[in-house]
Amino acid sequence: MLTAVNTGFQWRFEEFLKLSPSVNNAILATMTHPYFKLRWLPAQLADQQSCLKSLLIAATRDMSAALPNASAQ
Repeated sequence: MLTAVNTGFQWRFEEFLKLSPSVNNAILATMTHPYFKLRWLPAQLADQQSCLKSLLIAATRDMSAALPNASAQ
């Protein structure tokens, strides 16, 4: 039974576990949560940490540029 649960979990969350670009919004939401930050990142994906930080910086810049009067502040 445990094998079936694990297989179902892997199938359902495959994109999340592989850090697929299609789940960037979920990744950003988790990274910006004060409790989670990057604690959820497994050790085998630790090399992706700099890429995820770059993703957060790019998203912040995009949001800042999209705000009206962003340059006036």
